[in-house]
Amino acid sequence: MTQGAPGTVTAHLKMTVLSATVAAAAAAAGASYAYVDLSLHRMGASATAIGLNAAMPALAWLLTTPLMPTLLRRFDPGAVLRALLVVAMLSPLGFVLSADQDVWMALRFLFGGSLGMVFRLTEYWISAASPDDRRGSTSVSTPARSAPGPPWERLSSRSREPRAGRRSC
Repeated sequence: MTQGAPGTVTAHLKMTVLSATVAAAAAAAGASYAYVDLSLHRMGASATAIGLNAAMPALAWLLTTPLMPTLLRRFDPGAVLRALLVVAMLSPLGFVLSADQDVWMALRFLFGGSLGMVFRLTEYWISAASPDDRRGSTSVSTPARSAPGPPWERLSSRSREPRAGRRSC
């Protein structure tokens, strides 16, 4: 091993941890879409209410992303990531504890906002941890690491599509 090897191992470890964080967050987000939508349907929510609830993660991403620079200037980035992950892990518990559709909308906003900020923070760190000569390819591969979410959503939505000859809800 050369003198630079420990730094290389550390960089690879950081990249692995960041990639695993992104993949876990994407899988959680993808699984939540189907679970919440189907649960709201079982609870008797209207299609409009289900649609509004489904829009909460995207709305949270749009509203929370501009807060990231200020948040990172005021607090330690590691502490910000840990706090966001705690919010992302605890908010789904509220779905189990409450049957109120309004509470679910707020929880989905919190869950989506925290995961959106986790994605942006880890994307920045992945780019910063990449060697200069590989930064572009690493940045391009970031969406591939988060791919478990959307395919899961698409597969689960197939079960909700109306069959031929049946009326949709």
